Amino acid sequence: MDNRAEIISECINNTVMGQTWLMPYHFLRHWMLVIIDSDDHTCYYLDPLRKSPPNDLKNLMNNVSSHIKRKTGRNEKNYKWKIVNFSRQTSSVECGFYIIRMMKDYCLNETPMRWLTSNCGGKNTNTLGEINETRNEWAAKLLERMSHS
Repeated sequence: MDNRAEIISECINNTVMGQTWLMPYHFLRHWMLVIIDSDDHTCYYLDPLRKSPPNDLKNLMNNVSSHIKRKTGRNEKNYKWKIVNFSRQTSSVECGFYIIRMMKDYCLNETPMRWLTSNCGGKNTNTLGEINETRNEWAAKLLERMSHS
């Protein structure tokens, strides 16, 4: 059994009603994001290159469902996939910043699921200022952590 599936299934199995999981996913040198709604058995897939979910990711989530079914005996069904169009990255190296920004925007939104299902408010791309803001925030957090070591 894929250790990743076991870890994810444990998290999902301990989910309370209305809770979602944000799962950054790195595959073939590219970051994407899955927002898991376990109440609705839906994976919302966000890719700044706007590609389809890779089979590796779909298989992982199928393994999560199988693991939950074996562990709990529940009739766990496979997850549905919904592709969310959000900011398209403009270069080949900024996917991580787009995913971090997406997670921040989702978490700070008053109605995150409504915002998510409206394709993130229809935003087409992040500005250089937004990317730099994300870079600066993460650099500041990293320096803060390093100074406490």
